[in-house]
Amino acid sequence: MRVKNWVGPQLFLVSCILSGVSTQAALFDKNEPVGAGVGHVAGTFGFYFTPRQDVFVSQLGAFNYSFYTTGSAVVEIWKQGAATAEASAIVPLGGSSQQDADFNYDFTSLSSPWPTLTAGVHYLLVWKDNLGSSVQPFADGIHSTVNGPIAAYDVPVSGPGLITLNYTYIFSGSSLAGINPWDEQHVDGWEKSIITGTPSYMDVNLEVVAVPEPAESGVVFGVAALGLAYFIRRTRCAAR
Repeated sequence: MRVKNWVGPQLFLVSCILSGVSTQAALFDKNEPVGAGVGHVAGTFGFYFTPRQDVFVSQLGAFNYSFYTTGSAVVEIWKQGAATAEASAIVPLGGSSQQDADFNYDFTSLSSPWPTLTAGVHYLLVWKDNLGSSVQPFADGIHSTVNGPIAAYDVPVSGPGLITLNYTYIFSGSSLAGINPWDEQHVDGWEKSIITGTPSYMDVNLEVVAVPEPAESGVVFGVAALGLAYFIRRTRCAAR
């Protein structure tokens, strides 16, 4: 009984410390049913963004139009100047519902270790290709909420959040498959617009987790190790 009484509050303390790592909600949330008459053909949409501190990428997402969607979406993150993607995920699409309220973002969790994005570096999050049939319902931006600071490209902003959204874009070519998106950002075929409160295009999504500070990480794991050692010691004492 003594061991049981000790375990609860101590493990709760450790869990509270571990849960102190900050997270960023999905960048785009649906705030009302979308309606079937809004959309663009999926395939080559995305946005520029800049981390405000080092972050892990935990999930990549795309909007699932359920009954009106089949196949899957290839969603990738590209670092400026890189030759390959930093992160990639295939997001399954499709479903049976025809109800507006059931259309929503679906996410694919990335494998551990999560990709790390560096503060101050520019990235593209791009729906690089669509392996099915889909229509994205947020073309006019009126059905969504932006969760994060917004700024013109290369212009820092103050305020909460782990990343800054810079520009949205849409590529009017047939596909970005086999193409480095950064090679296409300033050529004919891009329609680029500054993000406002109601972006023109909001067709991909991501969730990130702040990379803990080194000292903070040491404290977390130190406390966890100390708690585990004390737990083992108390367990042995109680067993005698």
